[in-house]
Amino acid sequence: MKKKKLNSNLFYKFNFIILAYTIIIIATTFLLLDQGYKKIITKELQDFTKFINQAMIKSFSDESREIIKALSTLTARYDYKSAILNNKSEEHLVSDKILVTLPSFIKIIEYANKDGYIISSSEKKRTGQYMSLKELILGKAITAFQISILHNSLTKINNNFYIPIAYKITDSKKSNIGYIILYADISEKISELKEYLLLLLENSLLEQNASSQNSSKYFNIYIINSSGDAFGGKDEVLKNIKHIFGFNAKTLTQILNALSQGKANYNTSNSNEIISLARITTSHWYLGIKIDYNSIFSKEFKNMRLVSLSIIFILVIIFILIMISTIKTLIISKIDKLNVVIPKVKNGDLTFKIESKGKDSISSTINLFGHFIENLKNVINSLQERVRLLKENGDHLFSEINKTHNTIKNSNQYIEKTQEEVEKQVEFISNTTNVIESLSKNISSLDNSIETQAASVEQSSSAIEEMIGGIQSITEITQKAAKSTEELKRFSDDGRKKQEEVIAQIKEIFKNSTRLQEANSLISSIASQTNLLSMNAAIEASHAGEAGKGFAIVAEEIKDLAEQVTSQSESVASSINEIMDSITKTVNTSELTNKAFNQIFDSINLVVQVIEEINHTMQEQSIGSQEILKALNTMREITYEVKIGSNDMFRGNKEIINTVKLLGEINITVSNSMKGLKEEINKLIEAIERIKVLGTTNSSHISGISESTNQFKTK
Repeated sequence: MKKKKLNSNLFYKFNFIILAYTIIIIATTFLLLDQGYKKIITKELQDFTKFINQAMIKSFSDESREIIKALSTLTARYDYKSAILNNKSEEHLVSDKILVTLPSFIKIIEYANKDGYIISSSEKKRTGQYMSLKELILGKAITAFQISILHNSLTKINNNFYIPIAYKITDSKKSNIGYIILYADISEKISELKEYLLLLLENSLLEQNASSQNSSKYFNIYIINSSGDAFGGKDEVLKNIKHIFGFNAKTLTQILNALSQGKANYNTSNSNEIISLARITTSHWYLGIKIDYNSIFSKEFKNMRLVSLSIIFILVIIFILIMISTIKTLIISKIDKLNVVIPKVKNGDLTFKIESKGKDSISSTINLFGHFIENLKNVINSLQERVRLLKENGDHLFSEINKTHNTIKNSNQYIEKTQEEVEKQVEFISNTTNVIESLSKNISSLDNSIETQAASVEQSSSAIEEMIGGIQSITEITQKAAKSTEELKRFSDDGRKKQEEVIAQIKEIFKNSTRLQEANSLISSIASQTNLLSMNAAIEASHAGEAGKGFAIVAEEIKDLAEQVTSQSESVASSINEIMDSITKTVNTSELTNKAFNQIFDSINLVVQVIEEINHTMQEQSIGSQEILKALNTMREITYEVKIGSNDMFRGNKEIINTVKLLGEINITVSNSMKGLKEEINKLIEAIERIKVLGTTNSSHISGISESTNQFKTK
């Protein structure tokens, strides 16, 4: 009864584990199917939204081309250039008839000069005002246009938001003279796009009662600028996309990067929504479509989940039934194996082997039980063998105890003889101690002599070191003096060379002054001749009478000038003679100075030679002193080693004395120990007698253990 209850509990535990694993498999399979279906739908819907977005962009581009054609026709028909240059407002230029030719979402038309002054506007209040064109980006070609924002925001006019579409007007030289500005109603354009998208979806995916009023339940359309500001949805104001799209920060950053980089298309999705962005041609605006595919495919998701659950439920039931049947069979067969072998173990039969193939816990338990039986069998075999050996060892021990008893009795006799020899050795050690103490006194006297010798060597070494220090100081001073005399020699040689250069220059001056004196003599000679000529001219003038008076005056002036030149020439000659005398004296003095320099230079050379000889001698003395110092150091080291050896000998002698004394004490102790040992041996003999009795008792216990282990069958 207990056996059946045990099997039943184990069976229910296994069923519970299988059920838990089955639930995990169901959940995993359902999630995989659900996510797989969502991925397929997401991919298809992304392609669909991309197609719709491109179609809308194409439609918008077509409308833009129509606008360009209309504006080109308008500018060709009317003289905008004259109106702009004269700031002249003409009603027909911005009439309702012109607006009719444009798409319906164009609500306002106006034109302005290049400074932003509004010359004419269909919105009368704006005529004569200024608009900011600072950030309005325009194309280079005449017919180019650019959809842009002003100051990164929509333009608000009469509580409505518009996107400005600018058309540049140029002259014949293509110089900018003004703009035609169209304002597109963004709300109306978004409504048109919603109707278009709703028309595409209502026949296939949406519910039958879907309309533009509840279209936001399924999708929304936004106009988004490059800064990430979006217009559309429920609130018709500019909002950043992070307040509109339900994406995480990483995905929002990727969307903003795509906008700032000006990518043509960008698609992304999360668990509920799909976002498709497409850049409007030649602008920084994007058309964005956000679709909630959970709302669009709500019925499909429900049907898919019901079908998936039904299939999984049927498969799981079949799987559970098969597993229960299989596991029940395997568990019961393995437990029956245990029920067969356990009674054998109870009766001491260990000759069987049990094992189970499989990796489940029951197979593991059966295999562990088999290993336990095998280990138990090995333990019993080992125990039986050890009991046999223990019995043999006990018998051998009893025999050895008898032998030991006899040996100890014989040892007692030898101990008595050893005690007598120890007493004789104590007397011999006493005599040896007296001899060693006499030797110690002689070693102490030798140690004192070595101390005296070491002190003398130390004093000599100190004196030599002081002498070497003095020699080194003298050598350093001599080397410094040698350097100084070398510098003095170099300076003296430089001075001698400079003096020779001065003498050469003075001699050159002397030569030049000689040439100057010659030139002055020539001037004096010319002055004398001029004086003679003036006298002759005066004589000839007197012969000429009245006609020669003027010539006589000139001759007189020439005579005076010649006399002045002669006087100055004499003065210059005197100065030149004085200069030449000074130069001669300077040359003589310089030559004497040069001779003195030569004598100083020779004396310095002698001093240098003497200092070099002194330096060489001091170096030789320093080397010799070093050799003496090395010899003294060697002697000091030898003396130190002898001193250490003497100290070691003295200490060794003391240790010998102490050892001999200790040996005497040990011998006395040994003698006393011999007496105690003799007493202990007698006690040991008595103990061995008691061990013999215990050995007999131990043998009887071993026999009992052997009989108990023999009850198990291991072979």
